[in-house]
Amino acid sequence: MRVILIITSICLQLSQAYTEKRIEIEPVLVNFTISNAGFNVHGTMNGLEGYILLDNQTSVLTHIEGSIDPNSINTGIGLRDKHLKKADYFNTEKFPKIFMTSTQIRKTGNNKYVGDFDLTLKDIKKTVTVPFTFSETYNVYLLKGEFLINRLDFKLGKESIILSNIVKINIEFKTVTK
Repeated sequence: MRVILIITSICLQLSQAYTEKRIEIEPVLVNFTISNAGFNVHGTMNGLEGYILLDNQTSVLTHIEGSIDPNSINTGIGLRDKHLKKADYFNTEKFPKIFMTSTQIRKTGNNKYVGDFDLTLKDIKKTVTVPFTFSETYNVYLLKGEFLINRLDFKLGKESIILSNIVKINIEFKTVTK
């Protein structure tokens, strides 16, 4: 009986794999903004890598997974970027990737979605909710989303009168199928 259950489970997993289409994300920049001394500091990280899964029958987005290298941080000031890579912020030597994996995606309207994601930054995993748009034109898929995180939740620096705790993150990427 146990063997039949195992075989059935494997068959279900294989059938699921054939009902979804995996599409790789083209590497892009992720933009962020944080207030420092009353001024907005804009920065980027580059090389976003990952993939999306689409239901083959309905073309509905079912999963998103990606990572980015915090070593690529660029705020326009080299000394600040170097400091952000150190242990009290991103600790890029020990944690060379930031990961985001969807745990649930809900379609809320025409091309509109809300996703719950596990965001792993350093050794800390938190759930973030991201509203985003997702559209397709001639086999080019475009996703745009924006969300906020509290940097202190991820041990990015310490409490500060000058530096805001809230970071706004903008993600925009495209994928192309052939």
